[in-house]
Amino acid sequence: MSNKKNEKLTIEKILEKKRILETEENKPYYSEFFGAEIVIENHPLKKVSEIVSKDYGEDSLRADFELIYAFCPIFRNKKLHEEYNVQDPIDIIELVFNHNLGAIQDLAKAILKRYGLEVDKVQEIKKQ
Repeated sequence: MSNKKNEKLTIEKILEKKRILETEENKPYYSEFFGAEIVIENHPLKKVSEIVSKDYGEDSLRADFELIYAFCPIFRNKKLHEEYNVQDPIDIIELVFNHNLGAIQDLAKAILKRYGLEVDKVQEIKKQ
């Protein structure tokens, strides 16, 4: 029986992982709230890092709003902003989700997961 911990990394394994990641990275997120798929854009890791490491003070939800706004192009639509009469475009997230915290957090978690981050890890980053 082979011990996986002792396997050496090979070029083939790296290329296999690359193919798997490429097929997964463009999968849309299915929102139970909307009953539809939401496109999540791919951005450089630096963009995620900037959002999750920013100090939002007492407005901890702002990180989720900014993350969703930055990574989901549907919410950057000007017509949507006009219909909801928002002054700050990021406020659209709370409004379109009808203040449904669970749905907002689920989408934010899905975005973070694509970058290998879990909510607990984000909290660790913020503490540093």
